[in-house]
Amino acid sequence: MNLREKIADWISGGRLSDLYWSEQCWISISDSLERDNKHLVKALNEIISQEKTTSNSTVKRMARIAKEALNVQ
Repeated sequence: MNLREKIADWISGGRLSDLYWSEQCWISISDSLERDNKHLVKALNEIISQEKTTSNSTVKRMARIAKEALNVQ
């Protein structure tokens, strides 16, 4: 925050800094969710890759569920 923002924050009773910190928290949360989503997609793709023509019903069922989660046909 520069001096002008600090003065505006002081005049507003701290609302500017509240807005700033809530925005920073939202950015942090969204970055975390994006990283988690990448790990989830990778894990689901690994499950799908385990399906072979000779796989048993459990593996085929797990691959089908992973495909549904990723909307892959």
